[in-house]
Amino acid sequence: MQYPHGRDSQLDLIRGVAILGIVFLNVFGFAIPSWYSFDLHWHQQAISDLDLWLYDLQQLFLQGRFRTLLTLLFGVSLWLVANPLLLENNADKIDRQQQVRRRYLGLAIFGFCHISFFWTGDITLWYALSALLLLAFGFLKLPALSQWRLGITLILITVLFNYAVTWVTMFGDPSVNVGLSAEEILAEQEFQQGPILAIWQQMLSENLLGFAGFSFYLCWLNIGTMLLGISLYRQGFFQRGMKRWQEILLLSIAVSFDSFGLLADSGQNFVNFWYDFSALLMALVFCSWLVKWCCICRLSLWLQLAGQMALSLYFLQTLLLLVWFRVLQPDWYANSERWQLMLLASGVAVFSLSFAVIWRNFFKTGPLEWCWRKFYQTPPKPEPLIG
Repeated sequence: MQYPHGRDSQLDLIRGVAILGIVFLNVFGFAIPSWYSFDLHWHQQAISDLDLWLYDLQQLFLQGRFRTLLTLLFGVSLWLVANPLLLENNADKIDRQQQVRRRYLGLAIFGFCHISFFWTGDITLWYALSALLLLAFGFLKLPALSQWRLGITLILITVLFNYAVTWVTMFGDPSVNVGLSAEEILAEQEFQQGPILAIWQQMLSENLLGFAGFSFYLCWLNIGTMLLGISLYRQGFFQRGMKRWQEILLLSIAVSFDSFGLLADSGQNFVNFWYDFSALLMALVFCSWLVKWCCICRLSLWLQLAGQMALSLYFLQTLLLLVWFRVLQPDWYANSERWQLMLLASGVAVFSLSFAVIWRNFFKTGPLEWCWRKFYQTPPKPEPLIG
């Protein structure tokens, strides 16, 4: 199912940047034990100045930004696909509604396989379930202003929930800020090279916790951000962007929130109660910058191709990182400097972009996008027999 009026090159460009940028955060989920993957002090050794500097830059300009970009765009794509059905009133409407639901059911199946057998940090399953809930609630029928209000409300609720959970975690169990010892790191390394069944069982337990987190927190954050993306699209944001003073204001607020969190943290594990809020503000600024990017060059065209193959590239990144940490360089697991992981992420991003460009020279769509489309597209009805 294509968008009603073909693909939007601006949306593809933003999606391409987001899918390549998210690997700079996901690499830590593969390289460090999951409970500590976003912490600075995940071990008890001394932290170098370079690690601290890179960590601060990551928290200020990367953390959560690209995930939020993808969530905004996911809401927009949902609107572009489903909105025509709200305006139709014909015999095929029910069939097309079922096709839209199969579209996100198929994505949920992809995500379920990804999260169950490859990586517990998957987001496609949660996106698909959020889209199905959004369709079931009928929020797409709301006026743009109502979608804006509801989206902001849900985001603020999840921010407050995050505040409460973080507060209880910090003061209820002070030991959570204690990093892994050398013996624990060695045990983690041996575990990652051990039986696949044991690793799968650990993934299963993490996924159960992830589902609980989705039900109480991530679901409402996703729905709120998707609604916000839909409302912004309907108001022309993805065509015009923001004014310069609005960009400066949102960027200043986001950096101020995160800078305050880093300064108040005094070198301990980063704590920012308003993390989701600041990530949203900076994601909107990034969107505006990319919308105004008028340079017609090879890079912009390549990024558009990457955006059109976002699902395939997302799974490709998982495959590349698993091969690196499980096969090629198992010693890197829980034993890498931050600059090494950022360099590795750069290589994965370049490889992913190159793969997209080469693949699209031979095929019209990405491999997983083709499989996904085959799943949800309805075969044409046979012509009735005459006579």
